[in-house]
Amino acid sequence: MKKTMTAMGILLAFTSGAFAQSAPVGDKWVGGFGEYYKTDGELDGAPTFYDDGVGFGAELGFRFKPQWAARLEWSHLNIDQTGGLGDESGNRLGVDAMYFLPDDLMYVFAGVKHLDLTDSSRLANVGLGKHWNINDKWRVITEIAAYHDFGEAYNDVSAKIGLAYSFGATSAPVTRDSDNDGVNNSIDKCPGTAPGVQVDAMGCALAATAVEADSDNDGVVDSQDKCANTPSSDKVDATGCSIFTEVEVEETLRILFANNSSEIANRANSDIRDFAAFMKRFPSTDTVIEGYASAPGESEYNQWLSEERAKAVRMVLIEDYDIKPARITAVGYGESKLLDAPTAKEANKINRRIVARVSASKREKVTK
Repeated sequence: MKKTMTAMGILLAFTSGAFAQSAPVGDKWVGGFGEYYKTDGELDGAPTFYDDGVGFGAELGFRFKPQWAARLEWSHLNIDQTGGLGDESGNRLGVDAMYFLPDDLMYVFAGVKHLDLTDSSRLANVGLGKHWNINDKWRVITEIAAYHDFGEAYNDVSAKIGLAYSFGATSAPVTRDSDNDGVNNSIDKCPGTAPGVQVDAMGCALAATAVEADSDNDGVVDSQDKCANTPSSDKVDATGCSIFTEVEVEETLRILFANNSSEIANRANSDIRDFAAFMKRFPSTDTVIEGYASAPGESEYNQWLSEERAKAVRMVLIEDYDIKPARITAVGYGESKLLDAPTAKEANKINRRIVARVSASKREKVTK
């Protein structure tokens, strides 16, 4: 139970966020600690008879660069043995090189040790630790470490917690200003301030110099822009969205016919194709195809012929271009709406015709 409580205490020390701060170059410390030591249970399948144990020790350290320190460590271990063999006591002595992560978040270390139990062993060790500053002079030490025996290939682990006293610092504590706004990280309430922005004593942008971003350069700041990435050529409203206007568009179809005929010479001509494409683009539109005839001949016949011409064009749009029948109406006007004098030969040619119109309204962006 005593060993379990020791391990739990070390674990709690690692998970607590209190007391953390950086130490200056030239910092020296001396400390004492308690340790839980777990030995390798077996070597190549053979039991070692060593179990686990506890110990106490002391260390002396010196920080010679902002991130680097060296340490001399001594500990006295009392290791349990299995099989009723009692306890085995001995000393461990060695040195470590320590590398402190930015802001002294924690440190990693590696070193060599000499261990005297029943036999002497040369060990290499690596580990992870942290100094938790209580005040300018006192700190709590927490560490975990792994050990490898060069001679017998044992692999042991340990955890320790201790108390150290700091002395002899030759320079002021290192302060950090990660965003270079002139305010140290420890009091900066607005980290990550953009370069060149004036800040107050808490590191936050002054109201007069704060500039909101406008990522798409449409004149509306990002915090109010509901339409990001608007094209630069578009006019926008107060919410940063493109302005649209309704534009009236129209397509007209004109086809001429041979004398006394309602046959379409070319069912695939570009005028019919464009007219059908327009109707497909605006599927809510309808059209009326108006058929006409020239003056020569009986008026009743000309009326019938004009209707046949309108119907012929209607069927082409339905059969060849898949326009719904309900959208197309065919009417004939006979010779009632002549374009030119009825006695002229050229007039007869242009009067033998159909005319169809379709119009729609579409939305277009307003440009700058």
